Amino acid sequence: MGVRGLQTFIEKDCSEACKYVSIKQLADKHRHVFNCQPAIVVDGMSMMNRLYTNTSLEWIYGGQWLQFFDELKNFIQCFKNIGVKLIFFFDGTVCALKRDEWVRRRLSKAETVVNIFKIIRKSKTQPDKALFQLPTSMGLLARFAIKELGADVYQTDRDADDVIAEYAF
Repeated sequence: MGVRGLQTFIEKDCSEACKYVSIKQLADKHRHVFNCQPAIVVDGMSMMNRLYTNTSLEWIYGGQWLQFFDELKNFIQCFKNIGVKLIFFFDGTVCALKRDEWVRRRLSKAETVVNIFKIIRKSKTQPDKALFQLPTSMGLLARFAIKELGADVYQTDRDADDVIAEYAF
């Protein structure tokens, strides 16, 4: 479970802590030094949120699956084109230590959904992206799509942070 708003905070308020790099250059250097294909571990749900909100895809009324699939395909293809293997991890169960925060976030999300419906009823338009919620079942559907597109996908049986750390070693 990530820290909400951390990336935005770092990019806007702590720009000196954020360094932009060329993944292609890093991948080329990795291949030269280690003589193997570089791999990047991707937090599946975080990537989906970012990919979905950085497009003009409609997210109300169930979302646009075919258009999202195309965005996902383009995302994965960009890395294939530079010889980088993507490995996607999706969270499993929430560990006891994080359960209270997980419950709090689910309740907050439910309140947001209620507000979304109020806005739709009142204005008959899609709410601002600040209220964005991934369409139902996108995490599950995306896992199948990612596999179909040739990337590795792992569904963890516990918190993905721990599994990713183990995978790195």
